[in-house]
Amino acid sequence: FPLRVHPGGQVLPQVQRDPGRQKGPPLPTQPAPTTHPPGEEGTYPLTLYIDPRAGSKELIGHPVFARNTIQVEPMQMEFGDIAFEGKGEGGKLLHICIERKRIGDLFESLMSGRLAGHQLPGLRRTYDYVWLLVEGQWRRDHQGRILTQSRNGNWQSHGKMTVAVLEKRLLTLQLLGGIFLWHTAAPNESAYWLQS
Repeated sequence: FPLRVHPGGQVLPQVQRDPGRQKGPPLPTQPAPTTHPPGEEGTYPLTLYIDPRAGSKELIGHPVFARNTIQVEPMQMEFGDIAFEGKGEGGKLLHICIERKRIGDLFESLMSGRLAGHQLPGLRRTYDYVWLLVEGQWRRDHQGRILTQSRNGNWQSHGKMTVAVLEKRLLTLQLLGGIFLWHTAAPNESAYWLQS
């Protein structure tokens, strides 16, 4: 992240990356701020940084964020679609990112190896915690193949990947890739999950 200004007026620390580290989260150069806006001891308004390019740009103006005093700032990111800063144990500043994948994009990135081979390593190097947000609905047919729902509501076969293979690959990403997984049915549900 570039330099950030805390709502209370303090400057948030920049992230220092040790060139000797091959992978791992960014390292804060100083502790996170400990002061808070009046009447909000222990908390401060959340800012979501959302990449305005194709992928998550339609979430930027969702009304649920304004209703919950969540500030949204468009920001192009090398890795990930949505990011925010949180606090860990002892007030340590944490950088958290969400990679949002619609069902079709998820299948393609898993089959090509782009998610595990390129995106995931970059996400793990850049952020302390990474979530994979899978958006859309699927089910299996009588042969175990994946069916996805089209815009008109019909269920249709989606490539050669089976549900069993999809579930195994997602489980591997969680256990070996060190990420968290969340599933929503549609963009509106994703926005409400983000504000929660």
